[in-house]
Amino acid sequence: MIWAVTAALLGGCALLKPFPPDRKTTERLDMFPREGAPLRAEATIYWNKHQIPYIHVNDDEDLPLALGMVHAHLRLGQMELLRHVSQGRLAELFGPLLVDVDHSLRILDFGKSAEAIWAQLPSPTRTWLKRYVEGINHYRTEAAELPPELTVMGVESTPWTVADILTIGRLAGTDVNWLYWFINMRIRDQEKWQELWERMVAHGQSSRPSFNPADGSPIHVFETMIRSGSNAAVIAGTKSASGSALMAGDPHLGLMLPNFWLIVGCKSPNYQMVGLTMPGLPVVLVGRNESIAWGGTNMLALSSTFYDISSPDYYTPDTREEHIAVRWWFDKKVTVRDSTLGPVVSDAPLLSEVSLPRVALKWRGHEPSDEITAFLQVNQARTWDEFAAAFATYAVSGQNMLYADRQGNIGQVAALSFSPAAGRAHGEFFADPANEQHQWSEPLSSTDLPSIYNPQDGYLVSTNNIPVKSDPPLAMFGNPNDRYHALADVIESVDRLSVKELMRMQRNVYSRTSHQLAQRIAELGGQAGANPQLIDTLAGWNGMYDVDSPGAALLEIVAYHLASRYYSSRYGESITNYLLRSPAIYNFLLEDLQSPECRSLLLPSIAAAEKDFSDGTSWGDLHVLKLRHALGNIPVIGRKYQFGENQVGGSSNTVMKRAHGLSNEKRSVTYGANARHISDLGDADENYFSLVGGQDGFWGSENYLDLYRLWQQDKYVRLPLRLESIKQQFSHRIRLRPANP
Repeated sequence: MIWAVTAALLGGCALLKPFPPDRKTTERLDMFPREGAPLRAEATIYWNKHQIPYIHVNDDEDLPLALGMVHAHLRLGQMELLRHVSQGRLAELFGPLLVDVDHSLRILDFGKSAEAIWAQLPSPTRTWLKRYVEGINHYRTEAAELPPELTVMGVESTPWTVADILTIGRLAGTDVNWLYWFINMRIRDQEKWQELWERMVAHGQSSRPSFNPADGSPIHVFETMIRSGSNAAVIAGTKSASGSALMAGDPHLGLMLPNFWLIVGCKSPNYQMVGLTMPGLPVVLVGRNESIAWGGTNMLALSSTFYDISSPDYYTPDTREEHIAVRWWFDKKVTVRDSTLGPVVSDAPLLSEVSLPRVALKWRGHEPSDEITAFLQVNQARTWDEFAAAFATYAVSGQNMLYADRQGNIGQVAALSFSPAAGRAHGEFFADPANEQHQWSEPLSSTDLPSIYNPQDGYLVSTNNIPVKSDPPLAMFGNPNDRYHALADVIESVDRLSVKELMRMQRNVYSRTSHQLAQRIAELGGQAGANPQLIDTLAGWNGMYDVDSPGAALLEIVAYHLASRYYSSRYGESITNYLLRSPAIYNFLLEDLQSPECRSLLLPSIAAAEKDFSDGTSWGDLHVLKLRHALGNIPVIGRKYQFGENQVGGSSNTVMKRAHGLSNEKRSVTYGANARHISDLGDADENYFSLVGGQDGFWGSENYLDLYRLWQQDKYVRLPLRLESIKQQFSHRIRLRPANP
């Protein structure tokens, strides 16, 4: 392996090439090919100074083609990285150290259902996908210059296919619950793991619901409520200043450059929308049209079951050989085993050090479904009924989809395909294939599940929660309630909300649980005779994770020392390290401070924190965001792909989310709010967006980071829906001429 690393470094001279020159917006747009596109008619793309495009075409089939060109222009390097990730081909880009990652990704097999999906797609969706791919490939072959990161990553220019797009779609639909399972697989052999697992499940089931059972359309599996990452809220016309409904959303994803989202507007004879798209997917995932707006949060729905297939009765192996191409080294062949219940994930090299039985993964995403058609129908929907019906073909990943319209109506749909067996098996870490209750049958579609339309309260809030309690449950791990309460408290405190209130709401950095924990520590610490100055700092903290807050910093440090001491003695070091990274840690500490064992460790924890904390220590000193490309993670060489370090507010459990693990030292956040969207349905042009980063993924571009500078100033970009407004406000335009006019 030493030779492999040496070869990688010697062969990686592309990583050492000089950074490309700075490019103005006009220079970047000059690279866009204008002639010879396979269009049916002439088209125009309007651009503002941030390279936010508004696509105007005269034929519906030209819209996905132009969108493919726009995506390739702004993010072809990112799209290639996503294509390689989804297909388990990272070693082609980064060398032998990622062979095991590729092997593990091949086992997960995101492209497994692509052929079956294609076979079931309606003809219009097939045409839409083919035209989108045509647009990507036309840009790839005709652009004046391709992204320099393609050379750095060693990407060969190969044509894109519809299968590539469908596989990226499955990657985007990954079951986020896998993270919980894979982490727990690593600590499952610990003595107190079962106690922790039951506690984590109970904590997940205590999160706040979006609406009451009486508000929905219950079916036989649903009973009473539960209290339930991203944030989304809709405000009915009865509570909005305009009298029309309001939509606000801020998706949470990994914080890296370029951003996972792209802001786009478009108009054709039968489509007109503005919103957030994801490079590699040809639909508007979050946004609005003339009549409605839509947004959502991940439900953390149970769309997977991990089975123990140790018994030969439930293991009929189906093996295939996979070829892994390796940059700077020898290619490798690996064997992948499948079973009747799904791929054998215990074979993954990334789990090789974990003691596991033979485990198979049953995932809804390995079966065909049609998310593209669902969102194309949402993009065209004009009414609540059309919006709700659109998700009949949708399966993964489960989403809380919120709705708002021009007439002031609001609603929420559970968008997923759900097998009740996945919910029944959730209490068992590994399901039993012999148990009839754990065997999947015909799933329930979104139209079978509860929904809510025009609730009495006049608003709906979603923060990665599930809509209602069910038996069996739709989800296993809910998020803490802090973000839900923070949003609801703001909405209920104002009689009539406007866009300005929603903007302030998205910047909220208050955590109720952290505030309560600080008050409790201050009370108990004061009684125990802890340093009065520290006690006063905690007692006086307002619960806001502002950059300049000393109280937030002190709580973090005290909580770190207390959690490290208490949970090490209760659960052991491995489980403690897991808990220190969990957003549940604040709730756990608040609960456990009721016990004498935990309280006895508070005084020495405060004393230890005193050594790490000084009068000048603020939250921003501990909490930073490092803006970097994926290549920025490479030791030493990667520093040139890092674009600054910024102190940031927010925490794991605030609306302005900046996820972090407990620590007594400075650390970089890697996950949280990375985009914002607000629309007032009373005015087609009242749409506001913001990104961490910028629109353009081309290194050196003027638009690589410009939107993040606005984000730091709490500013948004207004994106009109009306074409006449775009013509007046967007200063750049590109006319695309068809190959055969």
